[in-house]
Amino acid sequence: VVEGFVTATNKYYPQYMRELLGMAHGANIPFHEMFLISYGVELYALTANKTKNEADSCSDILVNQPKKKAVIIGHNEDNSPLIQNKSYILTASVLEDGLILEQFTVYCYPGILPGNAFGFNNHGIITTVNGLYPKSVLIGRVGRSFINRAMLASKNLTDALSKAKTPGTYGFSCNIGIFNGAPDSRPHLYNIEVAPDVAAQVTITDVIEVLPSYEKQQSPAMDNVIAGNYFHVNMYRRLVLPEISDHITSSRHRTARIQQYKDPNSADDVKRILGDSKDNKYPIYRSPRPSDNETTLATVLFDLQQCVMSVYTDRPSSSIGPLFTLNLPCSR
Repeated sequence: VVEGFVTATNKYYPQYMRELLGMAHGANIPFHEMFLISYGVELYALTANKTKNEADSCSDILVNQPKKKAVIIGHNEDNSPLIQNKSYILTASVLEDGLILEQFTVYCYPGILPGNAFGFNNHGIITTVNGLYPKSVLIGRVGRSFINRAMLASKNLTDALSKAKTPGTYGFSCNIGIFNGAPDSRPHLYNIEVAPDVAAQVTITDVIEVLPSYEKQQSPAMDNVIAGNYFHVNMYRRLVLPEISDHITSSRHRTARIQQYKDPNSADDVKRILGDSKDNKYPIYRSPRPSDNETTLATVLFDLQQCVMSVYTDRPSSSIGPLFTLNLPCSR
């Protein structure tokens, strides 16, 4: 099984295999261990859910209301409390023969390739990732973490979609914000769902755009669009396929709680939802408890109109302010 993963990854993304090898050398960890960590979600699924009761998880709120000065992606980065204060922000330039191939700023985990949480690049692309947990795994394909790494380097939506369609082994969702380079020179928001189709042995994708409400009203027959706002957690919303039930319990609860809110129209609305802990068993803003062993490590708000990324490490709805802000490299 692992040999098939190695062969496929070397075929499609040899540059990121070299990147992982460099990380392994720098950390003085055997490469095969780093590689297995990169395929953690796939290997968990292959063990028939005997190793973990609840999966690593995240929540995203997308708002596209430019007339209300709100074009926002909000994202809770959830993971094990054991990694609290061990994650980091990386700003990197990838060079080859003196040429800059990639430039990005990204939230990273130790031992994991960049691109598997949230970040942005010099082309004006934002990515935030939601893990998804289908029951099926395609053997001999590329793992989620490598595809997410490739999508971090996307030059535009077409490039991102092409990378999402890499013959993959598993599933994920990626929220994409475009703040530079669109033909109409305005921000755009998208959500992509990716899944393995075992019967056809292919990767399937579903893409929607979150349009401003007034545009949807002007063109009500438009397909694959949502008006005004959207959310995504760690279960499929549009593609239909069997999922690991124990891995989406929290997502079911978070979905129910998000749907109790009025449609968000501002950054404060997004922070209020992402900071919500009213569900005592499986809250949106998470902290370890008997029913839910995950914690919210960070909350990020990308403001695509003001061109700012704000990162919180406390509850965003009651915080006195972000831990830090970074300017997005907007060209407009």
